[in-house]
Amino acid sequence: MQYICIDRYENNINLLKEYYSMSTLEKLDKVDLQILRTLQENARLTTKELAARVSLSSTPVFERLKRLENGGYIKKYIAVFGRARYDDPMFLVILRTGLALGHRQNQFGTPDDKPIYVQSGLPPKYLKTDTNTLKNIIAGRHHFSLRIGNAPEEVFDFTIEKSHIDIMAQPTGTLFSVATDNSHHFVKNAGDFFNKNVLIFDAGFGTLDIFPIRNNVVQDKQTFPEYGMRQVLNRTIKKIYEEYNTEVSLIGIQTCLGNGFVRCHDKWKSHNEPFSDMLDEANREVCDEALERIGQIYSLYEYEYFVITGGTGAAWNELIRDKLSGIEGLKVVAGNQNDTNLPFTMANVRGYYMYMYKNVRELLKKNRV
Repeated sequence: MQYICIDRYENNINLLKEYYSMSTLEKLDKVDLQILRTLQENARLTTKELAARVSLSSTPVFERLKRLENGGYIKKYIAVFGRARYDDPMFLVILRTGLALGHRQNQFGTPDDKPIYVQSGLPPKYLKTDTNTLKNIIAGRHHFSLRIGNAPEEVFDFTIEKSHIDIMAQPTGTLFSVATDNSHHFVKNAGDFFNKNVLIFDAGFGTLDIFPIRNNVVQDKQTFPEYGMRQVLNRTIKKIYEEYNTEVSLIGIQTCLGNGFVRCHDKWKSHNEPFSDMLDEANREVCDEALERIGQIYSLYEYEYFVITGGTGAAWNELIRDKLSGIEGLKVVAGNQNDTNLPFTMANVRGYYMYMYKNVRELLKKNRV
């Protein structure tokens, strides 16, 4: 039996090629990916504005846009990872890349003719409306080849039954992740996560999503676009300008994060200046504001668990623990607590896997009886 988990797949694994209708895809470089990510944030940017965001002049950006359009990477300027993505050929490319990576030979052998079970997730708001559409895209025969880097192409030809696909609410994936150890067994207090009041704090790059859960039922969802790593970086950019009189783009500052220095220019010279303290200050400011806002909406004393997940959640982990340490009865839990080798961003996906693993194991037991 082969089991595959799917979530949004945004990494640059180029080179998925269809055997039938889709032509060979061109290889994307870092600038191409920057352009696509920037357009996903704001598809209304002019070429000049887009060029400034990716630190190029207008002419090469215009040429790259045309190449991306002709290659099918940009279609009607809608986000490939948005809700309108399901019918887009590029979504099928991304989907099959993820399926192939989960389908490759590993230490357990090859899938051969074993049935394939797929588990994915959707925001609770779209679970009813989008589940059947997503299942229809995943189900059926998949025949294609995949090449990673300079490795030889691998051929894949398999069929996924629609009845073998399950879509769950994303925060439920987080619950299963914190409730299950790496041996696929529930942890001692697993029942608490499904029967008590839990607040999931999912902080990403663009937004902060809050999921209040009572008795394993997601009550509602609050999304805050003003809290997330984008806001942290934008505030850092403002602080850099105020301190050094230097303008830095959102893309530009991300390239500076590795060494903690920003390139400044005056009339006669260029020099590097540190901005780590500004980044730390902005990070703390946005985190504090987010927690204050959450405290205004939810009575945290009514919750037993506060689960942190998401990439920005990882950056705020210690700040959150310190801020909430005085609330008696509230336990702060990391979404990856049962597998700290995984980043916070993978907590949902790990939960998808654990959920489906348990279901399939029970199915196999019944079939043996």
